[in-house]
Amino acid sequence: MYDEAHPKISSYDPKSSALIVIDMQEEFRGCAKGIFSKLEELIKFCHNQSIPVFWTQHGHEVDENGNIIDLENPLVNWWGVEKLIKCGTEKWEILKEFIPLVQEHKIIPKTKYNAFSETNLHALLCELGIKTIIISGVTTDLCCTSTALGGIDKNYKVIFLSDGCATANTELHQATITSLVRVFVIATIKERWCQLAKAQSKLRSYLEIIPFHPPHSPRRHAKGGHYEITREESTGRVNYAIKV
Repeated sequence: MYDEAHPKISSYDPKSSALIVIDMQEEFRGCAKGIFSKLEELIKFCHNQSIPVFWTQHGHEVDENGNIIDLENPLVNWWGVEKLIKCGTEKWEILKEFIPLVQEHKIIPKTKYNAFSETNLHALLCELGIKTIIISGVTTDLCCTSTALGGIDKNYKVIFLSDGCATANTELHQATITSLVRVFVIATIKERWCQLAKAQSKLRSYLEIIPFHPPHSPRRHAKGGHYEITREESTGRVNYAIKV
């Protein structure tokens, strides 16, 4: 049944995975600050484990007078030229806290919500044999969701970090995550994954890959009762039991 469906990743290999950090730019500092700490630690972990990290940077090219060149871009009509991020401006820059983490990793310039649209992101991922993409950054409801959907269209397995993405407010973020539960695998970054990193080296150890359910809406089994979900820390296996 559609309302019971939840995406699953049956086989997961960190070696064929990549983290995509979307639009962590000065324009979005206000809504992104809540994920600074967790995202920073996850990026550092990926670096240490040689897991590729791709950054996107949204911006629109301007002429010598500072006017946006591509007026045919749908976002021009939607937002208006004054609200768009112009390349080379302060708001276009990667957040200063994250600049040291960019390292040699390529920044993908984009002009659409979907980071796969009119960019070479797909080609770069294919070169590395990437099969699974992990979505993080801003904003949850626009560029993160659009890029994740774009990834599905290109046959990637998609893991969407519910606490590694952010948007204008908590309500909008939560509503988006709730609507995506039937589309992507929704994961959270573990609160204490830094401590666990000393003993384990698999990315799966740091992602709670469990079915997501909206707050105050426990999933009810058809025969009565609710699912009780437990997780084995050593294997990452998720177990289900019906609790009447």
